Amino acid sequence: MHQKGLNPAQNYINYNGYIGHMTGSVTTIALQKKTVDVLKKISHKGETYDQLINKLIGLSRKQLFIERQKNILENEEFVELEKV
Repeated sequence: MHQKGLNPAQNYINYNGYIGHMTGSVTTIALQKKTVDVLKKISHKGETYDQLINKLIGLSRKQLFIERQKNILENEEFVELEKV
């Protein structure tokens, strides 16, 4: 069984990702070998793919927040509180 749009003959590797703290809920994601190689290079010894992916999600959220704040500072008008 494969996801719609993915050609099983392509160069994909399946890795099990554990959700939560080993609650038994497991999902499998298909990754290209080059993606796995990059994940291995940026991970720390003993770090699971789940931990690494969650760390990357956190970093992405922080970056999006910073970009939104920068956009507000550059493009929005501010009114002094005393004038509100």
